[in-house]
Amino acid sequence: MSVDPYMLPYELPYLEYINHFLTEKGLRLVDLTSFENAYILCIRDDEEIIEKLDSALNIFEMGINEREPMDREETKDYIRSLIE
Repeated sequence: MSVDPYMLPYELPYLEYINHFLTEKGLRLVDLTSFENAYILCIRDDEEIIEKLDSALNIFEMGINEREPMDREETKDYIRSLIE
């Protein structure tokens, strides 16, 4: 296994897979960095907005994890890479 079993829940691409479906509606789930999924926001899937939000949060020594969308195959491949 390439990841510590106790860290596996933090490594699974839940939000990335959900984002695969949300991007069709122009939305994306992101989480604030340094809080480990404690704060999840649904925002417009617009790079300019995402960059502005990240810049604003950097003032407070925070940022966003963009959680790029993953389809079913990408998600399965990523999970396989974790457990092999």
